[in-house]
Amino acid sequence: MKVLLLIIMITAAPVSWACGTTEQQFERYWKLESNLEKQDWLAQLDCTGMVNYYPRRADPVILAVMSDAIERQLSREVLEGILDTYHCIHGERQSDGYEAIRGYLGERHNTLCPTEELASLYLVATESGANLRSGPSANTERVAGLLPGVQVRVLESGDDWHKVIVAEEVEGWIYAPLLSAY
Repeated sequence: MKVLLLIIMITAAPVSWACGTTEQQFERYWKLESNLEKQDWLAQLDCTGMVNYYPRRADPVILAVMSDAIERQLSREVLEGILDTYHCIHGERQSDGYEAIRGYLGERHNTLCPTEELASLYLVATESGANLRSGPSANTERVAGLLPGVQVRVLESGDDWHKVIVAEEVEGWIYAPLLSAY
């Protein structure tokens, strides 16, 4: 009975758990040999999403992969999909390598990565994480705990509290000083 329960737990586990972090997922790119393998792998990433995406750690890894893909002249559509999924790896926008992405995608980059929309992205800035609450007060119900470095999108700004959405799914309020601009 214990073995059956373990098998059910493993098969019911979210895909993100089996895939590891976003940066671990993108590190697999370097093990592939040919351009075709790399392009196919990037096009079929099966562990994308925001669950294990911590921008400060993942964005430099994603940028390195995208820079290599550009040098290899891999599909623009594949690179556009990565930018779309990972909020234009906004944390790397000031780096030298990011200019290559802008140049490779041209005007399409500006369509995919509108500056005003990206300005609403913030990261949990404390080492201990933060609580997401049902209202703008520490006395309201805790909706979720957020790990350090988790990305949120600010929906409403208040004096001390921001209404945010996490992973494009969970909304709540977070104490503003616990966030830093992405």
